Amino acid sequence: MLRRVRRALSLADSPIGRDLARPVAIAMFVVALLVVARDLKLLGAFDYWRGIRLAPPALAVCLFLYLARDNLDAVGIRLRPLPSLRFWLVTILALAIIFALLVVGTIVVYLALDMPITPYLPESFDYVWNAVVDAPFVEESIYRWVFVTGIAALAPRWSAVVLSGATFAYLHFLYNNPGPDNFIGGYFFAWMYLRSGSILVPIAFHALGNGTLILLNVIAYYAL
Repeated sequence: MLRRVRRALSLADSPIGRDLARPVAIAMFVVALLVVARDLKLLGAFDYWRGIRLAPPALAVCLFLYLARDNLDAVGIRLRPLPSLRFWLVTILALAIIFALLVVGTIVVYLALDMPITPYLPESFDYVWNAVVDAPFVEESIYRWVFVTGIAALAPRWSAVVLSGATFAYLHFLYNNPGPDNFIGGYFFAWMYLRSGSILVPIAFHALGNGTLILLNVIAYYAL
């Protein structure tokens, strides 16, 4: 059983950042650091046009594609995720069970401590769009597609998971939206990107997670 879990979690076969020449790997690493530093500085200013945030990662991905030439697998361009679709369907089920247990556990703790539960309704359609479409695409483009790819090109893959997850947690302090889900989500998304070899997987899981949280809050708002 333990061997199966280790095999499922293993990133040894991840194609991200693999088979790149040393100068190319160094260039991608530097570009990734610059893009993330720029994004964190931009968010720290709290005054920016949303569209400008996507410009640096878009340019970085174009540069990555040029540097990698025909090695699209190394930069996460893959429609069919590794190791299989069945693997990711099982992963969805496992995460759903874990998420359900966390929600139930949180509710029990709140009730035991007599703490108020304050679910919320989405403020507008723009709020839902940002949470389910805009944020997953932009954030995964920056903190997985660019950042993880750049790190994995030059350093061990698990270091990319740790750095991406920690930076993603810090990002949500800048959003003024810290929380357990945001603190651990980045680690999961980075692992998903490396394990699947496709940027589509963390984008999909990120959107699904945000959408699920909104739905649960709406249900709780009307139920409580």
